[in-house]
Amino acid sequence: MDALAAVFRHFSLSAEVYFCGTLCGVSNDHDTDTAGHLHLLRAGCLEVMQPDKQTLRVSEPSVLFYPRPMQHRLQTDAEGGGLREFDGVEPHLYAGHWAVANRMDRP
Repeated sequence: MDALAAVFRHFSLSAEVYFCGTLCGVSNDHDTDTAGHLHLLRAGCLEVMQPDKQTLRVSEPSVLFYPRPMQHRLQTDAEGGGLREFDGVEPHLYAGHWAVANRMDRP
């Protein structure tokens, strides 16, 4: 038996992609009580803003993984439009959220 099979008998994993394309401007706050987030930057440049943290600039293909719910915002247009295109490439992004549900009460 696969070692992960025992884990998935007690927990269920759900995931959903809610955005795929060119990100222009500022995304909404990614603030949930129950889901983590996964963002894949395929090309371009963006800034990641989190409350009480330094802004992070991402300028190469990257995966941003939030294993727990955490408020954050993605921005492509810095003041004056400085980030909209980085080296002539518009930011292309996949964004999704995921959650793990406890099924311990199920047989």
